[in-house]
Amino acid sequence: MNNKKRIAIIVKTVGLEYDDRVRKVSIALSHKADVKIFCLLKNNKNENGITSYGVPFKSFKLISRKIFRQESFLLIKLLEFYIRVKISIIKFDIIWANDEESFLFPFFSIKSLTIWDLHEIPIQFKNKYRKCLFHFIEKKCLKIIHANKYRLNYLVQTKLISYPEKHTFINNYPDREFLFSNQIPLYFNSFKLWLNNTNYVYLQGLANSNRYPFNTISSILESTKYKIVVAGNFDKNDHKKLSDKYNNLFYEKVLFIGMIDQLIIPAYLKNAKFSIILYNSDTPNGQFCEANRFYQAIILGVPIICGSNKPMAEIVKNKLLGVSIDSDGRNIYDIINAIRILESNYELFKENCITNGKQYLWNDNVIKEEWWN
Repeated sequence: MNNKKRIAIIVKTVGLEYDDRVRKVSIALSHKADVKIFCLLKNNKNENGITSYGVPFKSFKLISRKIFRQESFLLIKLLEFYIRVKISIIKFDIIWANDEESFLFPFFSIKSLTIWDLHEIPIQFKNKYRKCLFHFIEKKCLKIIHANKYRLNYLVQTKLISYPEKHTFINNYPDREFLFSNQIPLYFNSFKLWLNNTNYVYLQGLANSNRYPFNTISSILESTKYKIVVAGNFDKNDHKKLSDKYNNLFYEKVLFIGMIDQLIIPAYLKNAKFSIILYNSDTPNGQFCEANRFYQAIILGVPIICGSNKPMAEIVKNKLLGVSIDSDGRNIYDIINAIRILESNYELFKENCITNGKQYLWNDNVIKEEWWN
């Protein structure tokens, strides 16, 4: 007889193969329970299947997404998602809800059966009235998980948290499957031909201007002869600005490989000269950002240039894993200077990444069965 708990993972994401935190949490939970993912994907389709990491999933098509334009009437869309999913998870013992967009699941929960995994600071609950709503949800949750200690401490200091014993954090470290992945992309030979044995910089997550895509690429083009590989989506306005400024050089030096599965990333990343990770620090989420790709680079022995964002800056400075600039990246000359410093001390930073990187390795035991038993 199977006495395992049944856990439903709820998530809205671009795609399950791109969401590394959901992948790692799903695998960790599957060691302790029967797990299924219920999701809303970018393609907005009804589908049933099994992920590449062996966890079954069901995705949903929302009528409200067809009726209302993108980024409008979000509450109606989330309510429809909740209603559609709720019917499918009635027999599940535990709900593992991801991000603040899933707040309706703990809010409507009759019993305290929900674990709320907040990948970002829940800024939608910061005003006076929504803070009361957060406290109501907080009281009903078994556990609320945050992305790092800095974000958790910030929420304590701003008095959003009323039940500190219910809160913990899980750093989004890469796992062993990522570290030892030898998956080869379909067009990898074309990439190597384009590279032609030259040094290159690996960049990822430059989908919006808050991550300074223009400054990042411009600083490399201005100060090095390296080529640049960009994974993921890229800000359209900054793409045009770069194209207008650098013309043919931009297209010769920069290769956009688009969205790629998590376990394909090492093929592109592990031989990069370095990587740059920047976040606008005008918001708490930016100030206390701790990007997944930050740890992915370190664990593969790739030095880092990052901004002044505290979680990443402290690690880079304390462990000498690269260069942390004094600003968040809005000043391009800070980045150019950082590249020069990194180049001058490259062997030191490289060796420190190789030596210290493995301490930032995901462990399935960070998820405790006692949270729901």
